[in-house]
Amino acid sequence: MDVPHVTTVLRDLNLWLLGLGTIHAGVFPSAHVASAFSAAWGLLLTLPERLRYGRGMLIFAVSVSIATVYGRYHYAADAVAGFAVSLAALAVITGLNRMNARFRQGGWSAADVQPPTPRATTHVQ
Repeated sequence: MDVPHVTTVLRDLNLWLLGLGTIHAGVFPSAHVASAFSAAWGLLLTLPERLRYGRGMLIFAVSVSIATVYGRYHYAADAVAGFAVSLAALAVITGLNRMNARFRQGGWSAADVQPPTPRATTHVQ
């Protein structure tokens, strides 16, 4: 492992804190990356008239992804999986929003939300 050649007081403090407070195991996927990208998707969805906030958060999320790998807190696979988790959450929210819009527009009838009733069957012998 290529460790940094410069050791500072802040790095020593960081390593000491990590030694005390971490679970000492790999974490997959990266919650850092998943939450940063999820926040960006949320801003882009809820504030479409202010795209600069969502775009700024996307830049931050990319920075978090790079920093977690560069700082050796996560493997690249952890960061990619965290990004995938955020995309899965985005897909669920987008699907729920579409279903909600359809419901509000009256696109569903009562039969769409009620379980089907069993039909009487006739037996021919």
